[in-house]
Amino acid sequence: MRLTIHRSNFQGNAKNCIYDIKCLIEDMEQLKEVVCFDHVCANFKNNYRNKDNFLECDCDVFDCDNEHSDNPNDWIYPEDYEYLLEGASHVVVPSRNDNKEKNGKVAQPRHHVYIPHRLFLTSDECEIFKKQVYEKYNFFDKNALDCSRFIFGNITDEVIWFEGEKNLDEILGVADAFTLLELKEHTPVIEQGSRNSTMSHLAGKIIKRYGATEESYLMYLEQASKCTPPLDDSELNSIWYSATKFGKKIASQEGYIKPEDYNQDTTNKSGKDIISPMSAWFAAFPEGPIQDNDKNKVNKLKVAGHPDKTLLNNQSATIKKDGTLSGAVAYELTDLTTPVKLTAYKGVGGIELGSQEFAVK
Repeated sequence: MRLTIHRSNFQGNAKNCIYDIKCLIEDMEQLKEVVCFDHVCANFKNNYRNKDNFLECDCDVFDCDNEHSDNPNDWIYPEDYEYLLEGASHVVVPSRNDNKEKNGKVAQPRHHVYIPHRLFLTSDECEIFKKQVYEKYNFFDKNALDCSRFIFGNITDEVIWFEGEKNLDEILGVADAFTLLELKEHTPVIEQGSRNSTMSHLAGKIIKRYGATEESYLMYLEQASKCTPPLDDSELNSIWYSATKFGKKIASQEGYIKPEDYNQDTTNKSGKDIISPMSAWFAAFPEGPIQDNDKNKVNKLKVAGHPDKTLLNNQSATIKKDGTLSGAVAYELTDLTTPVKLTAYKGVGGIELGSQEFAVK
């Protein structure tokens, strides 16, 4: 297990934003020397701690103040994490307020948990992971999930260094990081009176995105199972047939993207085993897609859940040297008319390679 932490020469200085001492930590003793000082888990441009300056990180830190309960039987103790994190690698370090009264709460265990993971190359990727962890382990501080979180230094010998067989991002799986969007906009039941129109809408979306294939038809039937009462097979087949005709029509339109072109393969040519389909995407497009519909700010689109379950299995998997995996990233549009622009770079901080605009409709 190895953690990369950037520290300052201060202890307890909340006003400081410069963390210019890079520390590669491979054992408990090295960690003890570093956590004496105020520190961060991410590398920032010009060493200045700010979300917009985020460059990369290979670990993240989570706070546990045990404020979820006043009952000692409900508290989380440092030795509990081997079980709670399902054997994932981690480090536990007491905070400076460990076993002290804080915010009107009684003295109780307070600590920081450092969790290694694959290399993240964008702030979005980092914060998605942190939110993913919090959703499963909600005893962590929900107000400490930003990518630019800093930790006050604390001199301690009470460190738990646990090397598991896997990292937590591998155990949780990327399907948890990118919550699968239901094609039916979060509605579990399609009620009588709206069944035909809803299924026609869904069939069109599926055909446009995946084409008329056996797999896409099964996706359509999965959505049809939500109809109450069920639609007749003949009605469902008629809706699907109309959707395939719609698909042929839009396929002839200018700017149409073929289903097979949505998902591009990623081949690891870096010579290192640190690349995943997701990190490769964020490295090539660090700014993300921009939908220029705001006169006051650059409107960078937010990452959204991806509906294709087949792609999520390998989204965060490490690609071996010269190996190839498929992947895709989805984003949430802020309107349905403004084109979306993507600009490619030769890695994070590299030269600009070019840009292209994509029509929304």
